[in-house]
Amino acid sequence: MMRAGLLVLASVLACRPASENDEGGEPRDGGAEAGNTSGGSALASERPGPSDEAGVLALLAPLPVADDPESPAATLELRYRISGPDNLAGELVALHKAGGYRSERWTMHGDAGLELAGRTIATPSVQWTTVGEQAGERRERPLAAIATAYLALAPERRAAALANLRAWRAELAKSRVEQPGEGETLEGERCVTMRIAAQDLCLWEETGLLLRYEGAAFSLVVTAIERGPTLPADAFVLPAIAADAKRVEAPKVDAAALIEGLADGKVAPLVEQLAGVQMPVLAAPDASPH
Repeated sequence: MMRAGLLVLASVLACRPASENDEGGEPRDGGAEAGNTSGGSALASERPGPSDEAGVLALLAPLPVADDPESPAATLELRYRISGPDNLAGELVALHKAGGYRSERWTMHGDAGLELAGRTIATPSVQWTTVGEQAGERRERPLAAIATAYLALAPERRAAALANLRAWRAELAKSRVEQPGEGETLEGERCVTMRIAAQDLCLWEETGLLLRYEGAAFSLVVTAIERGPTLPADAFVLPAIAADAKRVEAPKVDAAALIEGLADGKVAPLVEQLAGVQMPVLAAPDASPH
């Protein structure tokens, strides 16, 4: 008898596979080293850094789909078709806002009367996921704490952190142009194809979002992309039922150390917290018995 089980897919780096990154598989850091911010100083001087929480969150987790790549107001809506074995079919709708905000709703159906629905809401401080009417699970996210640590820096240290982060992003953008990789175009956007373990992916690198995923349990492919949609006011508000969600322990993150390190030119530890692709959490059928 088929049952529904939670399937959580691991994050993958949003930049490049390890073989195409710098030695050791670490994300590119734009050449910044401790005490050396010259690579990003010119970039930082061209545009002042943010001074409020919304601006800092957009700096840390931008959504570069508008004229201003660091705009806190940038939004995006993606629709995906879900398919899989045993006539599995459904739809996922994902809303995104700069600053690490994400809201997903999905439904699927299949053989043996399978009917499932679920939601995920992520904010800079928490991620909540549920299936059906259950209270679901919630875990902490470090982005809000990292933004607070950035704002707490002295002005000169903040300028150094800003320079190094922008220098790394500029180097990453340059590498995308010089080494575009194998890709395809889906709904008007180019994505880079890659294979990780038994999973085939197509990654929209500028945003860190997947446009296509193929695995053993199910497949996702984007069917519509809307830039700058007007999102519901409560799109990223956790419902009352989330108060009863099971708390899942997340690895502790020293936000202050990450930001101080960034100011010293140590970009990789921060990138490890920011540059992941968080796959949707779906309930998919499996063949194990009750």
